[in-house]
Amino acid sequence: MLIVDSLAHEGNCRSAFFDAFPEAERALRDRKTEVDEVRRGRRRPEGPTRTFSELAECWLATRAREKRSKVDDESMLRKHLVPTFGQLPLGSITVEHIERYKVERQAIAPQSRRSLR
Repeated sequence: MLIVDSLAHEGNCRSAFFDAFPEAERALRDRKTEVDEVRRGRRRPEGPTRTFSELAECWLATRAREKRSKVDDESMLRKHLVPTFGQLPLGSITVEHIERYKVERQAIAPQSRRSLR
């Protein structure tokens, strides 16, 4: 059984196949609830899961070109930030991750720590 969901909060249609009609109804009901919660602001929309590394590469390719400190920023990303946060999905980076990172970097030279902020 095919079910088509045209209620996606972004306007995109989704479809899925189910073996039985009750399963399809349940899935559609769950999806409608999810979309309603997103519209009401009770749930974050599910976006593409990007990692810190992907964001850093995109930033270097677009935004960093406009900066005078591109070389310094690129160095900080590649030497410090990407090795620490690179494989983490963006939505999973928490204050605890950042605080732990800052504590681990206490031994770095003061001028380098300043640019990591």
